[in-house]
Amino acid sequence: MLKNKIIKIVIAVSTALLYMNPTVLAEEDNPCGNIQTQADVDACNAYQQQLKASNAEAAKQLEEIQAKRAEIAADIAKYAKQLETYQAELDTLNQKVEDLNTQIASIQTQIDDTQAKTEAKQAEIDENQGQIMQLGDKVKSRMSSSQSGMRINKTFSILMGASTFQDFIRIANGLSDISNYDNETTQQLVTLSEKLKTDKAELQDLQQQLETQKESLTAKQEEVNTQKESVAIKQAEIQVIKDAAEDSAAEMEAQGNTIAENISDVKNTISSNASNIEEFQKKLEEQRKQEEANKNQSGSSSSSGNSSASGGNTPSGTSGWVNPVPGAYRSAGTWNYPGGGKHLGYDFAASTGTTIRAVGDGYVINSADGCAYGSLGSTCHGTGGSSGGGNQVYLLTAVNGSLYAVKYLHMQLNSPVATGTWVSAGDYVGRVGATGNVTGPHCHVEIFYLGDASNFSNYLYSWNGDLAFGCGWAGSYDGYGRRCEAGYGAPCRIRPESVFG
Repeated sequence: MLKNKIIKIVIAVSTALLYMNPTVLAEEDNPCGNIQTQADVDACNAYQQQLKASNAEAAKQLEEIQAKRAEIAADIAKYAKQLETYQAELDTLNQKVEDLNTQIASIQTQIDDTQAKTEAKQAEIDENQGQIMQLGDKVKSRMSSSQSGMRINKTFSILMGASTFQDFIRIANGLSDISNYDNETTQQLVTLSEKLKTDKAELQDLQQQLETQKESLTAKQEEVNTQKESVAIKQAEIQVIKDAAEDSAAEMEAQGNTIAENISDVKNTISSNASNIEEFQKKLEEQRKQEEANKNQSGSSSSSGNSSASGGNTPSGTSGWVNPVPGAYRSAGTWNYPGGGKHLGYDFAASTGTTIRAVGDGYVINSADGCAYGSLGSTCHGTGGSSGGGNQVYLLTAVNGSLYAVKYLHMQLNSPVATGTWVSAGDYVGRVGATGNVTGPHCHVEIFYLGDASNFSNYLYSWNGDLAFGCGWAGSYDGYGRRCEAGYGAPCRIRPESVFG
């Protein structure tokens, strides 16, 4: 059980730092949610590629994790052995503590036994000391009574006091008995004194033995405390490793779940986006079929591409151009700014909020909104628009039998008409603003010649979303895009001044 847990800990510690969250694009940045034009399709496809790249990166990370796990698996035995060694050392220390405790118990028993012997010997000495004191008192009393006040031997006086020889013998025998008793008492006193001396020596030995045993007990107890400290340190080391590893394992689990969830979310988003594109393509096909039906009903196959007003799918085609911003003045024209630098359009300067109108009948193929500010050098643009153009409208129109794309830039926020709107010449398409790369309010207009007006429907349904309509940007091709006046055919840029004066 311990070995299995150790292996799990080692894997967790070694792999936790490998996890990195894959790039997850915010849902609000998804351009596939409202596909209305081919430009939206192109943007969605680009977004799909970004999602797939993100998923590929996440998959790569998971592969690296798996490879690292395989590498770590080869070292599992070594790590497990190391922690097993720690555990063996811990078990040895615990056994030492147990053995020392057994020795301490034995020493304590010896101490208790020696203490009992010491106490018994002390009691014996005390008893002998008492007897010696009693006998000593008797001897002292006897010696005192044997001395007369007149310096005459009392025994002699007693013997001389006999009236007959028989009394003398009797008294002498009595005195002899008394003398023998005194001698026995004295001898007993000597014997007890010698024994007392021996007992005191034995007591001193027992006390010395007891002191030695206590010192041994203290040393063993100190050794036990030292071993217990070693056990505590080893347990703390093991616990630190386990705690850190378990924390890393929890983090690894959380990050692994996050990666799996992110990959699943991205896959679902990719699938949903693909469905939106498919839905848009079906819608375009239905519109194309409806337009063909309208053409057949009207019996018209002329190059003007006219249809009834109720059909609303093909512009009737105008015989002239409508001024996009009546009353405005030109602040800059093609192909250069007054102060130098390429300029690909015509700038209609007017006050903010001035109405911008459709230059001809047509269809709004792209609309970009959401830019709230403008300044020189700004790249702000509405979603799906060109950099620096602010809020924008792209109109596909037929004028004088030719097909054109007209580009309106720098509109006021929330003013551009929506993608898919059919307009007639002179209709509202937005308001003058100062968004994107500007120094003041104006509407920048560019015109692209795309060929014969009869190609309106085919171009509408096949447009690839190129906001330069195949003519490139400033600095491309011959230096500033394909210009009709330079001999290029459709697609090419025309000078707005040649149309609006």
